[in-house]
Amino acid sequence: MEFLAIVKNKYPMPQDMVPGLMDATIAWMHKYEGRLEHTWGFAGLQSGGGVANVESAEELDEIMTEFPLGPFSDIEIYPLVDMESSLKHAKQIAQAMALSAKG
Repeated sequence: MEFLAIVKNKYPMPQDMVPGLMDATIAWMHKYEGRLEHTWGFAGLQSGGGVANVESAEELDEIMTEFPLGPFSDIEIYPLVDMESSLKHAKQIAQAMALSAKG
């Protein structure tokens, strides 16, 4: 299962903790290399995101619980689905609704 995580800074970090938190976050990214398929920062912002490929929401929760910047962040998680499959399913539902409306 793939999940998109968007992380935005919510609370200021104590300045004396910033270097250690940055190092801890880099170590966290390396620890979960392979399960975190993509990570990035948003240019000019104290925020970023990534795509996690994990077996379950529980596995993602375990990973995100260890995220060093979590206490200072707003974190949004979105499950990702295959776009073509999603569109085909939406089309089938729309066709079925149209048929039932005709009675």
